[in-house]
Amino acid sequence: MLKKITLLFLSFILAINGFAQNGTSENAKPQSLELSSGIEGSILQFANFTNDSKSVNTIPRYTFFLNGGIHANYNISNTFRAFTGLDFKNIGLIDKYSDTLKVKRRMYAIGAPLGLKIKIKQKLKLKIGADFNLVFNYKEKVFINGDKKSKFNEFFSDKTPLFYPSIFAGIIIDKISLSANYYPNNFFNSDYKFYSKMEAKLFTISVGVHLENQSKTKSKTK
Repeated sequence: MLKKITLLFLSFILAINGFAQNGTSENAKPQSLELSSGIEGSILQFANFTNDSKSVNTIPRYTFFLNGGIHANYNISNTFRAFTGLDFKNIGLIDKYSDTLKVKRRMYAIGAPLGLKIKIKQKLKLKIGADFNLVFNYKEKVFINGDKKSKFNEFFSDKTPLFYPSIFAGIIIDKISLSANYYPNNFFNSDYKFYSKMEAKLFTISVGVHLENQSKTKSKTK
C-alpha cells in the first residue's frame, strides 16, 4: 500500500512541477534549494494492539526532546515546496495487561521523509508525505506494581522490523509545527517466534519547532 502511495505522491509532485513551470512568469520567484531543521520534541503515541486476535489495552505514550532532523527543501514555485532529509525518532507503545502488569516498548529510528509543503499564507503552510524509517534499536521494560522487573535493549533487534515507514500530514504556523503520522506496518516482527501473533499499529501526534534557512544554494531562471 505504501509503495502505491509513494508512487502517487511522486507523480503528484512531477505534475505540480510541470504546472508551476508552465505558469511561471518573468517576475516569479526562481526555483531554489534551501535547508530547514525541526525539533519535534513532543510526540504523543497511540497504538491499536492485538495478541492472537485479542485486543490488548494500551496507554498513550509521550516522549520529549530526542526527536528531530534536518531537511532539504526544493522550491517548485511560490506555493509548492518538495522536501526530504533525515529525522531521528523515539516512538513506541505501552501495553497494560492488568492493574499490576505493564510493558513499555520503544524503538529508535532514523527516517528519510519525502514530502510536499504547500504555502497558504506567509506564515502558514500545510505538509503531506511519507517517511521511510530504519530501526536501529529496540528496548522493552516490564513493570509489576510500578517496579521495573526486567529490561531488554538490543541494536537491530529481530523483535521489530528493520524498516518502519509512515504517512504524515501536518501544519506549520510560523515556527511551530504540528504533525500526525500513521504507521501502517506492524510494530513487531511477525517472523520472530514469540511475537508471531502480536500486531500493533501506531498513530502519533507531534508538536515542535520548525526553523528555515532562507539562503539559496541553487537557483534557476527562465
